[in-house]
Parts: sequence; structure tokens; C-alpha cells
Amino acid sequence: MFPPLQWRTAWYPAAALLAGLLAAQVIAFVQVYLSNRAFCHTLAVIKDAGYLIVPNAQIMGRLHELAPAIYGGLFFTLSVGVGISLLSFASAWTWDRVFSRRTIFLIPLLLVWAGFMAAVNWNGISPLTTAYFVVIPPLVFWITLRWMPQQTEDAPRSPPLFIS
Repeated sequence: MFPPLQWRTAWYPAAALLAGLLAAQVIAFVQVYLSNRAFCHTLAVIKDAGYLIVPNAQIMGRLHELAPAIYGGLFFTLSVGVGISLLSFASAWTWDRVFSRRTIFLIPLLLVWAGFMAAVNWNGISPLTTAYFVVIPPLVFWITLRWMPQQTEDAPRSPPLFIS
């Protein structure tokens, strides 16, 4: 059995990624639920105008339920959430192991992060889409750096960035 400190440092990748996925699931659930409600309202207006609605009335009634929002959120979690979480974990690991947490090397990571935030809001502010980039990367980055074991002198070093 692992002592508490060894357990924490041995499983830090899983803990950081799981936290990112849970955050993504919460954001995605809210996003899909609100989208489903708006879509249901739009379908009701179309139906009241006398037009044939697609999807049909059987599906329209389920749009207010939580299950479709949970499953729809799961799709976003397992696509966008996984990607953002893995990219954030890799960035934190690289900054710690390769760049030895030197602040000057954090600046390019922050610029890339700001670029992603600008890109998702290029055609207008989207609060829930922005939430993916405001919540997940800092959370995964922080947990990774907090639980990552310290590098020791006898531990193998990462290969140099430039081989001469």
C-alpha cells in the first residue's frame, strides 16, 4: 500500500486529468441543457405557426429532461474536455520538467492560452465556450504542479532541448 504522499505523487496525472474532465462535464452539461431549452422553445414557435417540426414532438418533449443534457455534455467532455485537459497537463509538465519553472518560459504558454480565448470569442463573446478555457487549463495546470513530485538530482533529466 502507498503511503499518502507517494499515492498522491504517483497518481497526479490521473487526478489532474480527472479534475479537468469533471469541470468540462459541468460546463458542457450547462451548455447543452440551455441549448436544448432554447431549441425546444424554437420548435414550439415553429409548431404553433403550423409548420412541421423536425425533430418530431416525441423528441421535443425530451429536450427539457436532464438525461439528454448529461449525455450531450459527455460528448463535449470526451472531445473538447479531453483535448484541453491533456494540453494543459502537457504544458504544466513541460514547464516543470523541461523549463524548470522559469517564469520567462511561462509567457509563451500564457500567450497561447490567450490566443485560444480570443479564437473562441472571435465572432462574439460566448460565455460558456469561454468557460472551458477559463476553468479547465488553470485547474489542470495547478493540480499538476501541486501534486507533481519534485525532481531529484539522481533522477534522470529530460533530454536537452537543443542537441549540439
